[in-house]
Amino acid sequence: MEVPKQQVLEFVEGGPSAFERAGLVLPERVDTERDAKLLLSLGIDVQALLGQQNGAAHRN
Repeated sequence: MEVPKQQVLEFVEGGPSAFERAGLVLPERVDTERDAKLLLSLGIDVQALLGQQNGAAHRN
């Protein structure tokens, strides 16, 4: 599933330096499958991110 970078950044934990690093290395459109290792290395909970996306899809 593709997710905009801004939405992924909401899931970055670890303070300003982690947020800044994620902002530099993430592509504008994050593919949760293609970029799974990158997301994991940034400490981003992919399941929580996907849960948010699924919830947003159900509200539309």
